[in-house]
Amino acid sequence: MPRKSILPKTAAGRNLVLFAIFSSLFSLVTSGLTAYNDQAFQGLHTFSLAIMLVAYLGVIFSKISERRREKIGVRVKPIEQKTSKGDSIYQISPSHFSSFVFLEPQTTPGQTPGAEQFADEAYPWIDKINSSRRNRVVAAVVRNAYVDYDIVEQLLGFPNLVIIDFQGCTVDHEIWSDLAQLDQLEYLAVFGAVNEQTERELHYALPEVKTINEPVQLIHSSPDTI
Repeated sequence: MPRKSILPKTAAGRNLVLFAIFSSLFSLVTSGLTAYNDQAFQGLHTFSLAIMLVAYLGVIFSKISERRREKIGVRVKPIEQKTSKGDSIYQISPSHFSSFVFLEPQTTPGQTPGAEQFADEAYPWIDKINSSRRNRVVAAVVRNAYVDYDIVEQLLGFPNLVIIDFQGCTVDHEIWSDLAQLDQLEYLAVFGAVNEQTERELHYALPEVKTINEPVQLIHSSPDTI
């Protein structure tokens, strides 16, 4: 599948990136005009270079600002109990039912879960979630999916994700660096989703994110209220 370009998740960040792209193109055009007629277009070329410099400084400061966002204070910790299958249980605290989002594409009879690439229209309900609800989501559980850029784009719509559960999924190894746009991300549950090579790539792309390599079930800390 061809790689998609995923812009920063905030409107300001996207606008700054687009501004930087257009300023670069403008500078290229004025550079060509200057080569054609130095005296007539030198001033315009200097102006375009100044605009491009401002645009790129804006992108840099925007990224620094995103990295310095204050952590939201959500903890992910194992508890003593185990599931009936013997899997570990990790509690997300504080959290409740609406703090979780579950993504599992439907499969046709006889189809192997996770074998097919994700379809853009698989989760149309996500687009209907308002920003307030999106900001409350701190845990995402993805099941039976081929995790590619389409799923990453869906996850980037939840800016406060602290943990993502990819257990048992087939994961495109090139998507890890895109998850770095989730400033609050601290944990990835990846049992059955990565091999030794992929795990090295994951640690290289997301050095500050901890991986959970054992079977685990995520639970919230408050009663099931929305």
